[in-house]
Amino acid sequence: MDGIEKLTYDPEGRGGKHLDDFRMLTKELVQVISRGKPESEFMPGVLRLLLVYSGSDEVSIFPPPGDRTLGWTARWRNLRFFHSETIPPASMNEGLSVTAGAFSLDLLKERAAACVDESEEAVLTDKGFFTGNAVLFFSKHPELKKLAAAFLPDSDAQPGSIALVPIQTGEKGTSILRFLSLKNDFYSKQEVEFYESLCQVLGVLIASYRTQAALGERLKELTCLYGISKVFEQIGSLQDQALMQIAALLPQAMQYPEITSAKITLDRSVFETRGFSFGKDVLSSDIVAGGQKRGVVEIAYIETRPVLAEGPFLKEERSLIDAVARQITFFLERKKAEEDKIALQNQLRQADRLATVGQIAASIAHDLNEPLSNILGFAQLAEKANNLPGQAGKDIGKIIEASLYARGIVKKLMGFTRQVPMNKVRLDLNKVVDDSLYLFEKRCMTSGIDLVRELHPSLPEVEADQVQANQVLVNLIVN
Repeated sequence: MDGIEKLTYDPEGRGGKHLDDFRMLTKELVQVISRGKPESEFMPGVLRLLLVYSGSDEVSIFPPPGDRTLGWTARWRNLRFFHSETIPPASMNEGLSVTAGAFSLDLLKERAAACVDESEEAVLTDKGFFTGNAVLFFSKHPELKKLAAAFLPDSDAQPGSIALVPIQTGEKGTSILRFLSLKNDFYSKQEVEFYESLCQVLGVLIASYRTQAALGERLKELTCLYGISKVFEQIGSLQDQALMQIAALLPQAMQYPEITSAKITLDRSVFETRGFSFGKDVLSSDIVAGGQKRGVVEIAYIETRPVLAEGPFLKEERSLIDAVARQITFFLERKKAEEDKIALQNQLRQADRLATVGQIAASIAHDLNEPLSNILGFAQLAEKANNLPGQAGKDIGKIIEASLYARGIVKKLMGFTRQVPMNKVRLDLNKVVDDSLYLFEKRCMTSGIDLVRELHPSLPEVEADQVQANQVLVNLIVN
């Protein structure tokens, strides 16, 4: 408040309330608003200027009905904020008992014009309303007191004079500027009309500030999102490093970066800014990937700040945190898709190798068939010879048995490797099991493994492709 000393409070008089001070006061207001401070800092400054200039005991600004922006009140040696929703009197500590709600200054003026007598006509101005003896006036007109209740202090602080002036601070409706003095007849009609003119300028300044502040916040949010996209682009699959950098970017996108800490939890890993601390106010958004909660993004203020749309946070900041959580989810899902793609490619390569092995096995089986047929044929001829020694006959029998076994294996192997169209036939499942186990009997026996069959004697036949049924059972046995 560089120039506030120029407008000193005069508890016995009217302070600096002179029309020729309009230019100086306007200049001071412009300086306060143009410093780029958060609204929680510049609005108390604006009200202090008005408090000093008007010589009032208290100056307050009420937001339009339904507006989530803050209302403020300034009194000597005490600055307090209040929210646009109802606030219990105890929490205000001499503050306003209720907020504006659905109050209509126009309705109050209309009712006052209809019920006050000629001696009280001065309570109405072109746009505002005032009274020099609030206790007497509202006791005489209780119906007006009910209409103005939102702007009357509690019973412990009876005002002498009250002035209500409309101020347009945005597109959501008309705010109300309230001047309060403990002295009777403190405000004149001319002074209230002067405040009305001043509020036209002040409304434009505040609306301009809020527009610029909103643009500044959006710029910070867009810069944050752009930074996150660059992190994912540059770091790629280094997940831990990416999340640490994102946590460091988040505080700069908030209204109060100097008191903001950020934390990202993913599975069992935690990435947080230095000195992270859960303050009173926390904004969070879940990270949900693959239909499951994997973690959470959290923003915390380590100091208390005025209440806005969601605690001290803007609704745009809620959208930002949700967008960051979605970006992380997209990164995780993209990473999972890439891992699945690699796994599928490995499976395809393995399947291709198996197909090649099958082709080679079919070729080898075909090449083995011819010598096996010769061995089996000559052995059968030799077995029919007369006068064979006993041991020779036994040996030839073993040759025939081994040849038949080898030919059976080759036949089964060719059946498994041959690409044939599906041919559904009636199958005996017990025979399918026997045929499939045939390939493993000798291997199990050599390895000292007992192969035990427990077949149900009355299984019904099924309709299936025999080759595929055998392949299914072989795969089950191998696995």
